[in-house]
Parts: sequence; structure tokens; C-alpha cells
Amino acid sequence: MLGNVDAMGNHKIIRVFLPGYFGAGWTHIVSHRGYLFFYSSANGMAAIGKISGNGFQQFKFYPAYSFSAGWTHIVSTQNGLLFYSKDNGAGAVGDWEYSYSSP
Repeated sequence: MLGNVDAMGNHKIIRVFLPGYFGAGWTHIVSHRGYLFFYSSANGMAAIGKISGNGFQQFKFYPAYSFSAGWTHIVSTQNGLLFYSKDNGAGAVGDWEYSYSSP
């Protein structure tokens, strides 16, 4: 569900997303630079998109094993996304560049 809370603490529903709308199996959804980063720790699959009242617009999809599998934590930082594994203490930082094309 997408909603907001006004200054008085009232919650307003903007849009409801039915089961299956985003696909199943995502283990992490992280807000970064105004976009959402979806990641599956089971197979390293990922996607980047933006959400609004009109729905979700996917800009990039990464098939299975595009990213290493098994990351247990992902957080947004000023320098990119920090990936961390609680199982072995490994870490990595990654980011993306915007690219625009003319119509």
C-alpha cells in the first residue's frame, strides 16, 4: 500500500498494490536516491524503479546472479548502497549512474 500521514497524524491511502504486483521473493527493498532497489538474497536478482500514485515503473532489471547472492543487509549511504553479510562479515559498496536519452 502507498500512503501518507498528514500533520495531524491522519493516514491516507493513495494506492493499494494487490498480491503479486511486485513479484514474490524479494528479500530487500531499499530506498536510494529517490528510487527503490529490490534484491533477492536467494539468487542475486535485482531491479530498480520508482513508485508513484500511478504505480511502479521499473527502469532496470538484473537477472539471477547479476549480484552476489546471500547479502543479509543493504542500506543506502551517500556513497552508494552498502551490502553486508552477517554470515562472513563481507561487504561491498555499489551505486548507479543516471543516463538520459533524447526522444
